[in-house]
Amino acid sequence: MSFLSKEQQTQISDSISLAEKNTSGEVVLYICKKCKKDIYHYAQEIFNKKGLYKTAQRNAVLIMLSYQDHKLAVIGDEGINTIVEGDFWDDVIKHMTDNFKNNAYTEGLSEGINMIGEKLKVHFPYQSDDVNELPNEIIHED
Repeated sequence: MSFLSKEQQTQISDSISLAEKNTSGEVVLYICKKCKKDIYHYAQEIFNKKGLYKTAQRNAVLIMLSYQDHKLAVIGDEGINTIVEGDFWDDVIKHMTDNFKNNAYTEGLSEGINMIGEKLKVHFPYQSDDVNELPNEIIHED
């Protein structure tokens, strides 16, 4: 993928691992080149298609970025959505897009992932029997 270098992808995957270290929650990053649909609805489709709703506590979060279209969506499963403040996802998106405006995609994504991880840690703290239910690698759509 030419949008992010291998090093940038590794840094973002490491951010996901770090964010999940203190929580039972899961963060998934899905990157596509173009999104011909409404980004939020497409993110919901991918969330369901990839089975992200299958986590034990329903606390998975999907970040979807369509980089050529400059579209971004962040959605959480029902376990986390019922707990976070109504504007939390908007705050995460704003923080990331503020970075994107300066072409700081790696920093924006990593910081957004950290914000999500901190919120998940509060409501879904790490348990000693925690299992990483979803992969930490970036999912790419060609």
